[in-house]
Amino acid sequence: MCIMLATTLEKLDFEVVGTSKSGNEAIEKFKALKPDIILVDPALPDKDGIEVTRAITEESLSTVVIMLLTGSETDPDMTLI
Repeated sequence: MCIMLATTLEKLDFEVVGTSKSGNEAIEKFKALKPDIILVDPALPDKDGIEVTRAITEESLSTVVIMLLTGSETDPDMTLI
């Protein structure tokens, strides 16, 4: 799902700067990459999408738009940064 979403966004002239497979990795990449938009799956390993959203908005509420997405009820999808 993440690769398809990244490809679609790039075709629409968005720059995808990173992806992650877990909530902790998403938070670390957010801090390093400072993206304008982050898409987070609610069902991530280690931290769920709500926890990731809270951590990111504590860092930068005014510069990041966060959308929660899910493509599967059984397997966690990756987070697109």
